[in-house]
Amino acid sequence: MYPTSFNGLTFGNLYVHEPGGALTNLILVLWGALILFRMAHFSKPFSQNWKLFVLFLSLASLGGIFTHGFPNLFSPRFFFILWGLKNMLIPLACFYGSMGFIKILMPERYSTLRLLFAIKALLIVVALFSTYNFTPVAIDLAFTYILIIILAVRSENIIAGASLFRNAFLIAVFSGIAYIVKIDIDPHWFTHKDIVHVFVYICLWLIYRGVEVYEKEKT
Repeated sequence: MYPTSFNGLTFGNLYVHEPGGALTNLILVLWGALILFRMAHFSKPFSQNWKLFVLFLSLASLGGIFTHGFPNLFSPRFFFILWGLKNMLIPLACFYGSMGFIKILMPERYSTLRLLFAIKALLIVVALFSTYNFTPVAIDLAFTYILIIILAVRSENIIAGASLFRNAFLIAVFSGIAYIVKIDIDPHWFTHKDIVHVFVYICLWLIYRGVEVYEKEKT
């Protein structure tokens, strides 16, 4: 949330509250844009869901550049609005990531599960704004990681590239551990939040490779 003290770094006349956070979010935005560019020609419904997953995570990181790097530019009220808007994109990403596997593995239940998962995403967003805390989103991420690992394992003989998704979200589990443990290597340039982002970079690349394998198998 809005910082109670401004103890970041100043570069000339520019104050940066969390230089590492701003930089790793920027890298994540650029990384996501590169992956989306490489996935642009993928057209299957499964792939479309994963493109939306990457898109929403990248947009959330775009907001993170400002909330982590330049909170002093905003009033506490506007900062909270921006913080909430960028974090509400993460449950949307989780929704589309889950739907990719569910549509293939459980087509007869897809409509019902799609509605239930949409309600889940809405409830997470309500909890986010009600508690003024990232914890509901973190719980949703953990649930999604575990769910996709299970679905990927179940679909290894059905969906080409499923093992890459399994590995991607096993890596993502380590990002969750890094978020919980909160070990900062450097208080300005490489905190636990930045360690989380490093695991996300790897996760997104494996997702891209998984979708690529899936598309090639189906064509």
